Formats: sequence, structure tokens, C-alpha cells
Amino acid sequence: METITFTCQTITPMLMHGADGSTAELRPASIKGVLRFWWRAIHGNLPNIEALKKAEAEIFGSTEGRSSFTLRVIHNLTTANPKINPLPHKNGFTVNGYQANQTFEVVISGQNLEPIKNLFVLATTLGGFGQRSRRGFGSVQITKIDNVDFTSPKTEEEIKAKIDNTFKYTSQINYPYIQNIQVGKTYNDFESLLKTIGTASHTNNCNELGSISPRLASPIYVSVIQDGTYFRPVITTLKNTQSNNGNEKVTKYKEAIL
Repeated sequence: METITFTCQTITPMLMHGADGSTAELRPASIKGVLRFWWRAIHGNLPNIEALKKAEAEIFGSTEGRSSFTLRVIHNLTTANPKINPLPHKNGFTVNGYQANQTFEVVISGQNLEPIKNLFVLATTLGGFGQRSRRGFGSVQITKIDNVDFTSPKTEEEIKAKIDNTFKYTSQINYPYIQNIQVGKTYNDFESLLKTIGTASHTNNCNELGSISPRLASPIYVSVIQDGTYFRPVITTLKNTQSNNGNEKVTKYKEAIL
């Protein structure tokens, strides 16, 4: 049995909640769900959905078998006070969440953990944890692995190097695999970056950027990485399985952030 401990630091406020939907809670199941999502996103090379589901079940488990690894969280995170505005581009409601610049640990145990290690690094670079993670909230960086200092990827080249060599950017499978990754300009603070993301999303609102009715998840994922004292957006474009009618607005959305 192998064990890997990731020491993580929150870059932007994290809006992750428990069963009641309002109390801040850092849930292992939610983190594992994020890993599953990004595992699917980097496997556009698989020939069909059946192959995807079979390979996924071997790692993450299914109704027919258990996961190949376990995950637990160790933390003493402080709930934000005052509460967090999930729409920073305008004055609106606030929700419970965890403040930025806090540390927690994720401990993963199992066999042959190197692929899971690389996946966790990739997932924390391209994505985030909790609500509004597609809009920059819940971004974290790994600062140590097994108590050894670690620097998360900062460039497009470093990020793509974490993706398996067999991964292809083209596929015939109709599910949201990664098509492109872009790292943007520097911002002086994460607050201004989150506000820019929110404003760009509001200005270029369309189904292709996600909607409530009909219920559509955005194929454009914006995370935040910390580069020294500065902050950069990372925009990951996934295959849009619904519609391509809003491509012009999607382009303008990304340009406004990058």
C-alpha cells in the first residue's frame, strides 16, 4: 500500500458545502469527484464511451467494484467572515465558504499511485473545488508532496507535460474532453481576476458558457494559478457536446480574461 500526502493552499475562496447545501465543508467525496471529472477530460484518446467507462471504473470504482484508492482530508480551515460573494462583478447574495491563503492536506492511499499523483496535480491546476469552480473560485495550489516542496505548473508547456503522451486533442467521442489550454496575463490580486471573470461571463452570457434553463455546464473552465505574488487565469476549453451557436461570445469571453 502506497500513500501520498499533498499539502495544498487555497488561492481563491472555496465554496464547498455539506449535506445542507450551506455549511462550509471540505468533502473528500467532492474532491474525488473533481479527480474523476478531469480524468475523463484528459482521455479523449479512448475509442468510445464503453472503453471510457470501463477504464474509469477500474480506477474510481462502480456499482460492480470499489475504487483503486482512498482519499481523506486533513484541515483546520477558517470559514470566511464576512461571507463570500460568488458574483464579485456585482453586489449580490453571499454564501459560506473558506478564505484564500489557507492550508490543508489531501492523503491518497492505494497501489500504483503515480498516475493519480499526476492527475491530482493536473486537476488542481486546471480546475478547482466547490461551487463556481468554472469561474475561478476554489482554486488551490500544491505546495508540498510528502513534505517535499513542490511547484505547481505555471506555463502551458508545463501543464501539458502532465498529460499522458497518449492523450489526443481530437476525438470522435461526444463527451467533454480537453481541446485547448491557455494561460493568461498576470493580475495583481485574485479579487480583480475573479471580478474580471464574472464581468466577462455576464457580458457574454450564452448557453455555450453554461445556463440554468436548460441546465448546461460551461465547457469553458477558468482556474486561477499563483505565480509569485501575481495571479494568472488558466482557461481550459472542453469539447462542447450541446451547441456551437455562441462561439463568437465564447471567444470574446476568453479574450476579456486572457
